[in-house]
Amino acid sequence: MSAKRHQPDDPREWLNRARSNLGGAFPYTHNLARLLDLLAEGGIGVPPEVRRAEDLTRFAFEARYPGAGPEVTSELYQQCLRTAEATLRWAEGRIGGTRFGSSTPA
Repeated sequence: MSAKRHQPDDPREWLNRARSNLGGAFPYTHNLARLLDLLAEGGIGVPPEVRRAEDLTRFAFEARYPGAGPEVTSELYQQCLRTAEATLRWAEGRIGGTRFGSSTPA
């Protein structure tokens, strides 16, 4: 069954196109390095500030289990926050600039 088509400026249509262009499904994983590699293998340029998102993978585990990792310093928190924000802005731009959770364009 083919995906429902949407207007060209609808982010859901961009996601449809991305899925069809990749020719494969993304694995269910928290390993951001692997997911970023898959994007690159699919011909999608990943800027360095987004590539740093792979450093956030450790928090998929550590955030779920108190004491599982070292204490997060204020500096590390700020760095991770900047990386996450840059990654989100990049992803939003790839699907047409609509902010997730918002009805207005970014």
